Formats: sequence, C-alpha cells, structure tokens
Amino acid sequence: MILFPGEGGALFGVHHQTPSDSEIGVVFVPPFLMEFQRNYRRDVLLARALAVVGVPFLRFSYRGQGHSGGETKTLGFEAAVVDTLTAIERLRSRAVVERLILVGTRLGGSSPQNRPPGRTFDSSSSPIRW
Repeated sequence: MILFPGEGGALFGVHHQTPSDSEIGVVFVPPFLMEFQRNYRRDVLLARALAVVGVPFLRFSYRGQGHSGGETKTLGFEAAVVDTLTAIERLRSRAVVERLILVGTRLGGSSPQNRPPGRTFDSSSSPIRW
C-alpha cells in the first residue's frame, strides 16, 4: 500500500509489483462512489491475477474516495481525470514498462477519454473500458 501526492491531497494506492520489468503495466481506473465499493473485490482479484503472470498493476482511489485524502464533495469527473494522470505517473516511476494499459470500469472507464488542458496520456497508453 502506498500514499502518493495528488493535486487535491494524498492518493491511496496499491501497487501489485512483479519481480522483473514487464512489457505491459496496468493502471486500474476505478468507478465512483457506491460502484467503487460494490466492485472492489473483483478489482483486487484482477490485479492479483495479472501480477502473478508478471504484469505490474496499480489500483488507486480518487481524492475523496476510499482511503485517499480529501472530502467526498471534492470527487468529480475533472478531478478523477487529474488523479488518473497522477496514478499513471506513479506507476511509471515505480515500474519499468514499455506500454501502459488503463482499465476503467463504469464511469471510471470514461476518464481516459477526457483530459484537462495541457495534460495528456502518453502515446504508449491504451484504454480499456469495462
């Protein structure tokens, strides 16, 4: 478990590490509020399964959700996009990967499609909506 700095407070994440570098890494982009809680176990199982086969995986909570800092009222779509970009930067700083896949469920699957001005996902990122 890790806490890493975000624009609206500390973000809570879990980095499912692998023993060696990998061609692919995954950042899980979570759903919002009640759906976050409802899908939590499935998300953990997915992360563990991919880590076992050598794919580094970062799960995180948006600011104001889960164990991340901030209040629930700060949770919003624009903030979620910024938090997603922060999580991508965090995984890239902790794991050597050539390609990054963003797995987003429910409304979280829309975050990779929208970016605040001046910030972009790098060209090696591929979104998957679930």
